[in-house]
Amino acid sequence: MNKLKEIGKKLFKKGQPEIGKAVIRTAGKVIKSHPVGSVLDSIGILDGLGRALGVDPDEDSIIEAIDSMTPEQLAAHTKLEEFKRDIQIAELEAESSAIESVNETIRQEVIGNPAAGEWRPMWGRWTCRGFWIGLGFIGALAATDLIAFEGARFILHLPTILTAFAGVLLLPASILGVASYHRGQEKKILAGEK
Repeated sequence: MNKLKEIGKKLFKKGQPEIGKAVIRTAGKVIKSHPVGSVLDSIGILDGLGRALGVDPDEDSIIEAIDSMTPEQLAAHTKLEEFKRDIQIAELEAESSAIESVNETIRQEVIGNPAAGEWRPMWGRWTCRGFWIGLGFIGALAATDLIAFEGARFILHLPTILTAFAGVLLLPASILGVASYHRGQEKKILAGEK
């Protein structure tokens, strides 16, 4: 794992940043639990680099080959360019596979329980009601203060009250924002936009 990172750093320093970054990303991820890692592993990072550099596909031979070449010599390897394309294709396939997996999960949830999508509108209505109830409560506090104490002491506490009110609404509003954004993305995909 550490030698793979070393290979990535050496490639990065020798003018091959895309390949270097891909090798470092692969080394930093648990191969079996991450789709990009498993796809990159299946194309064989060490095998591909060994073939591209014309050496044995073991870490020490690859490091030795990278160290012995100048950046220009390294860039001249056309097989290294092919390897770079293989990595980019593998990463795109992994990303596409992950998105398709999430979409399939969402489809199965909706098919299994059509009411599953009803939480977003309900969450929005209750968040809106909570907002207006909170504003009404703040207004009632202000009116009570003005009537009972014939002064504007309430204004001194207004920043604290508004900060607390914003803090209470932060969680529901952020959940609603994320849900709305993703729902909008789903609608765009269904409409054929990207």
